Amino acid sequence: MDDEPQLVQSAPALAAVSLDESATVFTCANVPYSSRMVRRPLRSGNRRRWVSSPGAEGEDGGKFAMGGVIHVCTGNQARSPMAERLMEEGLRHRYGRAAESIFVTSGGTQGPPGRPMQPFAIAELEHRGVPADHFVSQLLDLQAVARAHLVLTATRQHRDEIVAQVPQALPFTFTWRELAWLVTGLTPGEVPGRYAVERLANLPLVAKQRRGYLQPLPPDLFDIADPMGGTRQDYRVAADQIEEAVEAVLRVV
Repeated sequence: MDDEPQLVQSAPALAAVSLDESATVFTCANVPYSSRMVRRPLRSGNRRRWVSSPGAEGEDGGKFAMGGVIHVCTGNQARSPMAERLMEEGLRHRYGRAAESIFVTSGGTQGPPGRPMQPFAIAELEHRGVPADHFVSQLLDLQAVARAHLVLTATRQHRDEIVAQVPQALPFTFTWRELAWLVTGLTPGEVPGRYAVERLANLPLVAKQRRGYLQPLPPDLFDIADPMGGTRQDYRVAADQIEEAVEAVLRVV
């Protein structure tokens, strides 16, 4: 079935613009839309697959985005913005220019849109040397969810709300800490794909297959509490938990 996750193969569906991964740019059939990064998605029915389009330019003048990770919390002002920026920074640190080919964004299930990131969240990012500028909150785009390769949420409630509205997102929607638990102990070589962007697309299927082999954790450990309205320490705890989960994911990508 088209909605079932399928392993991404290197060829012929995916082709690289350059053999040097540090300068490789890919394009993807299912690019999530974001009001902060306007991209023109490539479509191929309902099937999620990789395509290449060397030299194709997006509406913002850059290469088409590839991949698709959406971070989700309630208001898109604290937890999910921190996750978005931490993942972007982690990808840049590992892959340099190639990180630009992996689309990372975030959204809130309730809003309101158009708000800046919370000051304590900015402080936590800056404390880690991660840029926090030019961020504006946005509501979660459910069409983007349907096209994403990976949707990561703050809590099980967010995850369940998304899946209830977008059932086809079930195979690739996890909480941050849930996915980190599922992939801990894996190496990049155990996730199919020659390039990081391929491994990212294949990660949900690999994680799903590991679920029955791991010692279950108390369900509440999969959630990250909302620091909104709390102290600086509340934000620090949330940022530490998000950073730990994001790093666990990036280690296998």
